[in-house]
Amino acid sequence: MTSNVVIAVAVAVTAVCAASGADGVSSASAAAYYQLHLKDKPQGVYEWPEAGLLFVQVHVPYVSDGSENLDANTLLAEHRELYAWLAARAGERKDDPELSKGLALARRLVRANYPMWEYTADWEYDLTGQAFSREENGKRVACAVCEKKAVEATMPKAFLEPASDEVWLAGVRELAGDCYVGRSNVQFMEQIGLWDCAALRGDGASPATGAFTGTPAYKEYVDVAKETMDYLASSGFPEELRKARKSLENIHQRIDVEYVVPPESMETNTFLHVSTNHAVAANAVTNKTSVPCSGIVSVMPAGGSLVERSVRCDESIVTTVETCMVVRTRKVLVQRIVRDYRASAKFERLFLSDAKEDNVVAARTERGNVAEQAFYGACAQGERERLVLEALRENPGDKVLWNLYGRLLLGKKDWYGARICFRNALRLDHGYQFALTNLALTYQSMGRRELAIPAAIVAYGLATDGWCKSQAEGVLRSK
Repeated sequence: MTSNVVIAVAVAVTAVCAASGADGVSSASAAAYYQLHLKDKPQGVYEWPEAGLLFVQVHVPYVSDGSENLDANTLLAEHRELYAWLAARAGERKDDPELSKGLALARRLVRANYPMWEYTADWEYDLTGQAFSREENGKRVACAVCEKKAVEATMPKAFLEPASDEVWLAGVRELAGDCYVGRSNVQFMEQIGLWDCAALRGDGASPATGAFTGTPAYKEYVDVAKETMDYLASSGFPEELRKARKSLENIHQRIDVEYVVPPESMETNTFLHVSTNHAVAANAVTNKTSVPCSGIVSVMPAGGSLVERSVRCDESIVTTVETCMVVRTRKVLVQRIVRDYRASAKFERLFLSDAKEDNVVAARTERGNVAEQAFYGACAQGERERLVLEALRENPGDKVLWNLYGRLLLGKKDWYGARICFRNALRLDHGYQFALTNLALTYQSMGRRELAIPAAIVAYGLATDGWCKSQAEGVLRSK
């Protein structure tokens, strides 16, 4: 961080461009030392200890609107290099106050990534010294020669004063935005000790690149992973989930037969059937059919008419019944349908795998909306848990439901079950501020501070919700 006042002062300074040499050292000696040792060095501040001189070398690209801006940009670049050099010297002399473990880690991380973050004081100087410059490859290479003691005397007193906690908290927010949001920066996760997110990133690779596996945070992560496996193998809730998974996955397929009658498949025919002792022919009204003498046709559909009459046959009186029938023929389509009655056990698999099984984000369902409303509503605890669990079983791709169920388990002091839920939420979204905050609180409840603090650092850095920010800050400030 650099103040606007500092930049304005730097543009106005003309001190480092003087042609005279530093006290006690001739211009020729300074020029010879520069040509022999420093001419081809990259931009930076270099010390000649025996002479007590500083050489401030900068590389400034040409600009199209004139040499005046080039001179100003050269002075500004020299100013920034000297300001950073002074800050580094102040860091060597400063006594840091003791902070909580969380804020101390925040301070180390901010300093490692932003060395100038805590130095924001205005700086004014009026120094004289020799200067060299040349033009090459579209840029000016300039070097100002200054007396070391004179530069050190201009150090602002604020450089030696300890920075406030708010400075480090603000740096954490900057760090999270630069190194975490929108990318799976595994090295950063491992550097700060956020091993859960390093392990659960989207490509499925194992965590640990090797550079940070000797840290206390990694040791705690390995220990907790083993404890979680013991919990899954022997605790009551995981055992219930194993039984549910077995029951759901062991229901076999079943073949169902359905009879479907298309509405246009009806055909109508009208027949005249005659029943008698002897073989006779029955003349159909629309069709012809034969009816055997020995049988009686007894079908009487609705809408038919019955006529009874007597006739003479071989001197005998025979009663003949004529039935006028309307016969409707249905064309029936028979379908053999194979249905899989096995319900999904994906929730059970994800929980029992400690979030190692693949999962994808799914859209919120209506049942999920009801469960979330119930969680924050006034219903009984058992009903709240039932609704969230049912919604999560229906849609295990909902990160919010995983977080809510983790909160419920956290309230029951089921630390390992809660941790599994928050890990599942982070597998779906590694920047989910609520899951990160709750993971930090879970680790803090377990006494695993080496894991709680990194989760709280990232949660605080990403937090837009006031509850997440305050809870994460509480973990960082905890002694």
